[in-house]
Amino acid sequence: MADWTELDTNTLLAGEPLTSAKVLAFFENPVAIAEGAADAPRIEDAALDTGAATSAGVTWWGLRSAGAAAGSVGTYAFLAPSLTNQEFTFGATSAGSGLRATNASGSELFGGALSGTWRCMGRTKLDSAGERATVFLRIS
Repeated sequence: MADWTELDTNTLLAGEPLTSAKVLAFFENPVAIAEGAADAPRIEDAALDTGAATSAGVTWWGLRSAGAAAGSVGTYAFLAPSLTNQEFTFGATSAGSGLRATNASGSELFGGALSGTWRCMGRTKLDSAGERATVFLRIS
């Protein structure tokens, strides 16, 4: 990751020497901004908003999401509560330890406890085998 270098604007005036440190900052600072380096200015959401989805934007998002590991932050999974006396409503959150991967009916749980925190993107019902499963989003 590139480092952010704070430049004193008084040293950028006409007649001031162009040092290697200044040149390095001119090269690395835009990279540091894009990478979200500590102390670097943040790109505002408005700067990213084109007003409409473009093929370039879809490609940008697709390339980043396609490489995400299963269960990593920002990914979705079809899950069910690991206990039969739990239910989740839209927007509720849960520790991954209380969820398991499942089949479409929610009748089979497989795999071990999950990591992180997950947000319910649908709903589940108590003890209803056909309605125990829904989509969850990992948020942390």
